Amino acid sequence: MSKRRFGISIPGELADRIDQLASKLDIDRSTLITEVLREFMHDRIHILKPHYCKGALIIVSKERHASSLSEIYEEYQEIIKARMHCHADGECIDLLFIKAHSSEILEFKRKLYSLKAVRIRYMPVSWSEDEDLKG
Repeated sequence: MSKRRFGISIPGELADRIDQLASKLDIDRSTLITEVLREFMHDRIHILKPHYCKGALIIVSKERHASSLSEIYEEYQEIIKARMHCHADGECIDLLFIKAHSSEILEFKRKLYSLKAVRIRYMPVSWSEDEDLKG
């Protein structure tokens, strides 16, 4: 695989943290950035092409957002196949297993992001252009 060099500008504090992490992992900065970008792209690039997808969605929020989250979960109950919920240090942590068309998952995530203090991480388990959602 060929490599391509290009320059980017990032905040100095972030660059320092990257250097610290690369040092602790005993890898060079380019290897670390490549690994981070691969993971980031894997978690997001699949939305570029319409398809059916299933995956895990982790949602961390303050307990005060519980009723707003419940309303959103109710609206998207058809795509939520399983839910685990727990509390830790004043935060709610939800682990959802979801299965739907990529456009529905993107819409669901956008709705969740509308709650400004919510952190979300989606990890696709598998996806297919012609997967049957009834299975």
